[in-house]
Amino acid sequence: MNRTTTRTILAALVLAAATTVPAQSVTPDRPRGNPRLAWWHEAKFGMFIHWGLYSLPAGEWKGRSYPGIGEWIMYKARIPLNDYEQIARQFNPVKFDAEAWAQLAQDAGMKYLVITSKHHDGFAMFGSKADRFNIVDATPFHRDPMKELAAACAKRGIKFGFYYSQAQDWHAPGGAIWEGPHESDPVWDNPRWDRRQAGDFETYFTTKAIPQVRELLTNYGPVAIIWFDTPLDVMTVDRAARLEKVVHELQPDCLVSGRLGGKSQSDYESEGDNAIPNLSRAGAWETPATLNDTWGFKKNDHHWKKPEDLTFQLVDIVSKGGNFLLNVGPDGDGVIPQPSQDMLRVVGRWLQVNGEAIHGAGRSPFGGEFGTFSQTRTDRKGKPLFEARKDWRCTTRPGRLYLYLFRWPASPLELNGVKGRVTRAELLADPQRRSLRVTQTGEKVVIALPETAPDAIASVLRVELDDPRRAGPVESSPTTQPATPAAPERIAGFTPGARVLFIGDSITDGNRGRNADPNHILGHGYVFIIAARQGAAFPELRLDFINRGVSGNTVLDLEKRWQKDALDLRPDVLSILIGVNDQGRGVPLDEYKRVYDSLITRARAANPKLKLVLGEPFVKPTERTDEGIRQRQEIVARLAQKHGAALVRYQRVFDEAAKRAPADYWVWDAVHPTYRGHQLMADEWERVARGFWK
Repeated sequence: MNRTTTRTILAALVLAAATTVPAQSVTPDRPRGNPRLAWWHEAKFGMFIHWGLYSLPAGEWKGRSYPGIGEWIMYKARIPLNDYEQIARQFNPVKFDAEAWAQLAQDAGMKYLVITSKHHDGFAMFGSKADRFNIVDATPFHRDPMKELAAACAKRGIKFGFYYSQAQDWHAPGGAIWEGPHESDPVWDNPRWDRRQAGDFETYFTTKAIPQVRELLTNYGPVAIIWFDTPLDVMTVDRAARLEKVVHELQPDCLVSGRLGGKSQSDYESEGDNAIPNLSRAGAWETPATLNDTWGFKKNDHHWKKPEDLTFQLVDIVSKGGNFLLNVGPDGDGVIPQPSQDMLRVVGRWLQVNGEAIHGAGRSPFGGEFGTFSQTRTDRKGKPLFEARKDWRCTTRPGRLYLYLFRWPASPLELNGVKGRVTRAELLADPQRRSLRVTQTGEKVVIALPETAPDAIASVLRVELDDPRRAGPVESSPTTQPATPAAPERIAGFTPGARVLFIGDSITDGNRGRNADPNHILGHGYVFIIAARQGAAFPELRLDFINRGVSGNTVLDLEKRWQKDALDLRPDVLSILIGVNDQGRGVPLDEYKRVYDSLITRARAANPKLKLVLGEPFVKPTERTDEGIRQRQEIVARLAQKHGAALVRYQRVFDEAAKRAPADYWVWDAVHPTYRGHQLMADEWERVARGFWK
């Protein structure tokens, strides 16, 4: 019998009041209950597969090894099209086994699979009538591996999806080609290296890209995801909208990933390659990652990650609110490298024991466990360096906390900031699931643990609470900034089940994920503060908060997507904040007024009972040298009066705050407020709305 001792970790937390938001009370980015995202939020872990002609040269061309990712070998070596077509004539992956691939995904605990149907080299890994440069027509293999893999996934209940390079195509005339720096590759004056690449992008888009997307969504059964990539500047708003329309006309439940382009918000956001946010993030997002240094197979890349590191990445991402799409790169014979298989099965065995803490779990209600921004160290851009901590993480389900201990504590296990009474604690790796001794004083919990960890990678502690609302997929994030008011007054305009839509530019968007500046709120601006406060204080109202802020938006951008981003959502309350980019990009004042007025008129026509809030555009007080901003503020004020809207005068609030401590409210770019500035905005928004509808 193991001797039991008390061991400690201290969760040094500074929590926003929003951390007590009941499960599912706030949905910042997409409407609650979005049927397309339901399975995806449950899945959390998926397999990415990069496989194509590039798997045959495997990073080498004519005896030379090229650094960087293997699937870009055609671009890196500037392989002539005739020569690249010869690779297709040699491509015969007779060892490809769809059943084995799908089984590996299942063994790894992965719930969905996305495979490259066409990468940037333009070669289709499926039978295509739109272009004969495909695996069925151009290779001796003459099989369609996509059909075989789709069937194998369906047999195992694994959601199946396609990666498709919608913009870049280095083989089709007119296809887009990367320009500018890429890894260590030279920057060529002319990105095209073969005369056959010349052509018109629109022709390529309408005769190859759209028809092939139609084929993928027509010939392979249910497609769960279409994963677009590298839109470059050719994916305009119009082209992105056309692709989205094709997808949802043919398969309404198919998710569109976050790299479509054209300012499309798609169904979820995609982080950068191998990029994991420092802090928790609201909304639907995914990190795609590699097992070594490449996506497509490279014969000389043996820089394999360790299974324990992959497990930590999975937990880290889920605890911050995201999904993990982990890549394998099969070789030219159709075999997934053995190290990849071995690593994934280790992760899978860990998930067999601890999967309930991952699949369908919500993000951490804490935050101090992630780390802090350094007060003394900076990165290469001169911004404060984030110093990550890796001792522990937390995920949630209604009424449960899951604590992952990556370093077994050496003194009493002490957790602060626990909302609700703990009724039971147990280790998932304990076959007998014995109850552990718990001592609780207020929000401080001490749990007695065995002397040694039961799991070599990460031991998971399940903590059950008396009230299921006390834990769950919390849609607010901890912060190192001062807490917001814990007991806001109810806003009369927020009736039961009300859908509250915020729309605007990067300030409404929260500038989420766009840099690592500690003063940026990373997706948790004034919209999220309002949602968290009201959702926590009045859970019985089941308010539905939606964020449609997009960085760079002007009224002209809103106009293009007004039907989808506003009218189709049928809000009960609509809050608009737009104008700074209009000034910066020279949108004439009369056009700004005309378009803004028409947007409000259309919204009122769609819902005569719509409650409307208009926020005036504003700038940092010390930067108020542009008369155009003041004129746009006057336009917004007149529109608010005309349409019977509440008017939030943010400029006055920031002018007053600047007299006290201007540095506290603005980040280095003098455009975006800090978290403290977003708190001021939330305070003023609530004050105005409360008074307007009282």
